Amino acid sequence: MLFLQANLPIGVLIFIVLGAAAIGFILYRYRDVIQERITGQKRRTKSEIERQIEENIRQIQLLKQQQNYRDGAILIWKTLGLIAYGNLGIRRSPAQTARQFAVVLTSQTRSDPRAIIDLVKLYEKARYSDIPITDKEFEAGISGLVTFYRVVAPTDVE
Repeated sequence: MLFLQANLPIGVLIFIVLGAAAIGFILYRYRDVIQERITGQKRRTKSEIERQIEENIRQIQLLKQQQNYRDGAILIWKTLGLIAYGNLGIRRSPAQTARQFAVVLTSQTRSDPRAIIDLVKLYEKARYSDIPITDKEFEAGISGLVTFYRVVAPTDVE
């Protein structure tokens, strides 16, 4: 309404609107740089490992719906390894057993040792046993994985 009362020529109004749009675009485009300069903190983006972790979690949920607990349990274990490597830099050596890896994880993180041991047992049952995995065991595995992820995952990822 202010522009209409000022009786500005239409060309000036168009110039002002386009200028405001250009400034808005520039601010949006460089928002990360501006935020970094103001706060002094860089904005973290998701790494390829973090994307793979999210994809594995989606696959685990799908396997749960299909009641394919054996494959889901093995994928839970692989996802645990990805989380450990991506967030802590702890990589499981090919010769390292699941139990040895669990000892490393519990000694180098604030995670619940019981949850890690339960994940090892679930993995070993899925990998080496013919006994079916129950829904309750699988849910406990998912819960243990989520708990571990919350303990070690960065909180500033967008």
